[in-house]
Amino acid sequence: MAHKVVSAAHSLKLWPVENVLRFAVVSSKAVCQMKGTPFIPELVPGSLKIQDIPDQGTYKKKITFKVQHPAKERTSTIITMKPGYFVAEYVDEVGDSRVSGSPSYPLLLSFSMNDGLYSCTLEGKGTDPDAYTL
Repeated sequence: MAHKVVSAAHSLKLWPVENVLRFAVVSSKAVCQMKGTPFIPELVPGSLKIQDIPDQGTYKKKITFKVQHPAKERTSTIITMKPGYFVAEYVDEVGDSRVSGSPSYPLLLSFSMNDGLYSCTLEGKGTDPDAYTL
């Protein structure tokens, strides 16, 4: 399959870990079954940054993004999501669908409000690099 180069990661979906019914990684491919609807933040274009750094037998995972001028209903959703744990799906720089985090090693959401934007961070650790989705 030919890949089209995209300039930045995009299309972030956040699944609360309680909505993950099945999850397995086999040979760098993730097999996932989710229920419900993911939270899809309206990203500031180019703000999605993915880090997956090897660290003494584990991987430090960090996803940062910005949400522009959130409406009141979106503000309450982000605030409600803050104490939760998530599995994130995104499209990487070359157009491949990837998954970060897992039910065993979820990502924790934090955010701050700066200059009319929410600066959001998902952080966690894992035993494997971000897997490709099928």
